[in-house]
Amino acid sequence: MAALDWWREIWSVGDGASRRYCGIARTPDGYAVDVFVGDQCLESETFPTRIEAAYAVDIYRRRYAPEGAEAAIPFMAPTAPAATYRN
Repeated sequence: MAALDWWREIWSVGDGASRRYCGIARTPDGYAVDVFVGDQCLESETFPTRIEAAYAVDIYRRRYAPEGAEAAIPFMAPTAPAATYRN
């Protein structure tokens, strides 16, 4: 696996085909933040730094996940911004 070849899910809501989830991927241009419903990509945006991508994850969480949505990563508190954690 190349150093740039990874994607990490940050939050997820629901089950099956209606499941909404968001993750960060490392790309040659920086860090991409992707939001999906099932296998359909709703939004994808690339940021030059990981911290900017983490802030975008929080913005997308507020936009697409109902309040109280659980983080996909167990050690992250659902109410804390993703930008405060190193993944």
